[in-house]
Amino acid sequence: MTSAAALTNAQFSDALTDESLRVTRLLHGAIMTGPLLFLLVVLAVSFYQTGGLPPRPSDFELLNILSTAHVVLFLVAVGLAQFLPGLLFAPDRVGEGTESATADTLAARCVAQQRIANVVRLVPLEGTSLFGLAVCFMGVMNRAIQAEPWYWLNAVSTGLFLSYAWSIFPTRQNLVDWFDQRMHRTM
Repeated sequence: MTSAAALTNAQFSDALTDESLRVTRLLHGAIMTGPLLFLLVVLAVSFYQTGGLPPRPSDFELLNILSTAHVVLFLVAVGLAQFLPGLLFAPDRVGEGTESATADTLAARCVAQQRIANVVRLVPLEGTSLFGLAVCFMGVMNRAIQAEPWYWLNAVSTGLFLSYAWSIFPTRQNLVDWFDQRMHRTM
């Protein structure tokens, strides 16, 4: 009978099979792909858009409201991205219902829980990134962004999200380090 906190980094690393690491990387990459593709679409539409009616004052009002909401959502998402994975991947949580589990079974469960925690860490940031890009897209479509280029700042959350997601891309060592930090931080 082994507790989750008693698992060693080596046991966790052994449970990170090539297949489980590949699945984790695919999920991580898929989460990164949506905002990247949307950013490319917004940029392409912006570069190829010609002529049209000038923006109305209500267009600017809407973009101002949405830009403010985007900043608030981004700050909330950053907090959630830091807080939620710790709730999901804590020694108490990972060990629930595994009183008679072997170390190998518990390590495999830790790998699965870590994958879920990684998705939960990225999804709030991805959602905020997509929201910011939607604001940019609206600005491009109603031509307000050409009159007031500062609305492009809504795309900064996408750059930050992609940079962060790339910096934590799941390599075996990154995952073992994350496991060690979460499981053994109180020891």
